[in-house]
Amino acid sequence: MEYTFTEWNPKKIDSKTSGKHDEEDNEISACGMACCYMCMCVTGCFNTMFEEVVDFAGDGCMSAETFFKKQERTLKWSTLGFRFMGVFLAVMGLYMIFTPVILLLKWIPLVGFLLGGITSLAAAIFALVIGLTMSLLVMSVAWLLFRPLVALSLLALGGVGVYLTLFWDGSIPGVL
Repeated sequence: MEYTFTEWNPKKIDSKTSGKHDEEDNEISACGMACCYMCMCVTGCFNTMFEEVVDFAGDGCMSAETFFKKQERTLKWSTLGFRFMGVFLAVMGLYMIFTPVILLLKWIPLVGFLLGGITSLAAAIFALVIGLTMSLLVMSVAWLLFRPLVALSLLALGGVGVYLTLFWDGSIPGVL
């Protein structure tokens, strides 16, 4: 990894790296199409929200190597947290689709609580399997170009989820 340190320049007056960054802004988008609307929107948003200069101020003395190791560790844990949060929110969103049915079943006198509990368990299992499968497939497609071995293993796990969802009848071979 290469890092460039520049002087703090909030007004960006005669910045030594401004020419380099201006050339990058005019390049064709990452998808290879000059007229890709989504790429133009994302690039515009990032150029508006984030400045080209990253500032850090802290107490004490820290070497560049220590600083970047700390930043990489922070990035690693935040990325992992966002992945787990995304999977959790996908599962919870699928479960919440069934909550109106569960609540309606609980209104039935005498057996409503039992029917609601059974439906709640079935909805939780369904949401877990479908949510994990969808999340694994999305992550595998996203990682296909950058980490193909990880992407292919996630794709295999997603394929197992698709098989369990669409083709498995619930019976175990050799048992009854």
